[in-house]
Amino acid sequence: MIAKVATVTVLVRDQDAAAAFYVEKLGFEKRDDVGAADYRWLVVAPPGGQTQIYLAKGGPGTLHEGEPIGGQTGIMFESQDVHATYLELAGRGVRFPQGPTTLPYGIQAQLEDPDGNVFLLQQSQ
Repeated sequence: MIAKVATVTVLVRDQDAAAAFYVEKLGFEKRDDVGAADYRWLVVAPPGGQTQIYLAKGGPGTLHEGEPIGGQTGIMFESQDVHATYLELAGRGVRFPQGPTTLPYGIQAQLEDPDGNVFLLQQSQ
């Protein structure tokens, strides 16, 4: 049986720039970085997190040619305090298309990486 979601893929234009954003701005750790010029397996994750993100190179001449880069990813990051996380990350230059909003199921914000990939930042109530 399936035990967990191990890795999700996010398409980026520049893997080095993306890794710098996720590590330096979001505080993720680099879990794996191997490969050659035509294929590079670059994986990041929140410290201690089980699910990791494969930062896959998209665009012309790649395995993901024709797939869009940017937009809603459908990925939610969990935070104990969305307001505090929002202030900290915004202070590091992270763009938030939507600041913290209280909803019936919790508090949520939207953050965006440099490639326009949008993630939800969620605090359950």
